[in-house]
Amino acid sequence: MLVVAMVLVLSISCLTLAQSPPSIGPGFKVMTYAPNLYCLFNRYTNSYLLVGKKAAVLIDTGFGDVDYYEVCESITRLPLSVVVTHGHMDHAGGLYQFPQKWRKRLKVGETNVFGDIKLEVIATPGHTPSSVCLFDRENGRLFTGDTINPREIWLHLPESNLEQWLDSIDKLMTLYPDVKTVLPGHGPPYSRAILREAHDMANGIRSGEAQLKPGRRYESTSFVISVQ
Repeated sequence: MLVVAMVLVLSISCLTLAQSPPSIGPGFKVMTYAPNLYCLFNRYTNSYLLVGKKAAVLIDTGFGDVDYYEVCESITRLPLSVVVTHGHMDHAGGLYQFPQKWRKRLKVGETNVFGDIKLEVIATPGHTPSSVCLFDRENGRLFTGDTINPREIWLHLPESNLEQWLDSIDKLMTLYPDVKTVLPGHGPPYSRAILREAHDMANGIRSGEAQLKPGRRYESTSFVISVQ
């Protein structure tokens, strides 16, 4: 099964810079979550820059109103690849900043190697048909896009599918022993406990034990799920 993960491979000289990223407008900031792991935050949406010794990977590109190419270049000059978790504007709007001819198709289930950075591509349809999560198994980091988010998980959109989301959560739960941190497309990092919470919710929806609230919402401790 093939999904378009919109990967862009950029040929950039291999020199890492230590200078701070440029300040670009109110509401945008770069946060360091771990050595060589940066969160580019803009208007409640997270993008993540992973910097290895030989290459770097940007996961999601934001709305496109901030020049993420410039931001990434201010952090590292290593060869850069860009992947989006799904095609919504707040995650893929900045793709135009990177040359279109360098996009590639990724095979779901493959471990994609970017220099010394390895990311497993996991198909997680539900929020959108082509949503993917990316797993950095070496460091136990699971990048979930909008498949799992604190506050609210949108499954009420025309392209959303609750049954597919339930199956995707089952799939992610198989990673539980190897996950240390869940990095969502919105909100702060979470421990792997949010995977079990999402799985419990999925089981409750399937069994009918989870109560559908007014506004067609299922409520959990860390998030609500809006459904069609």
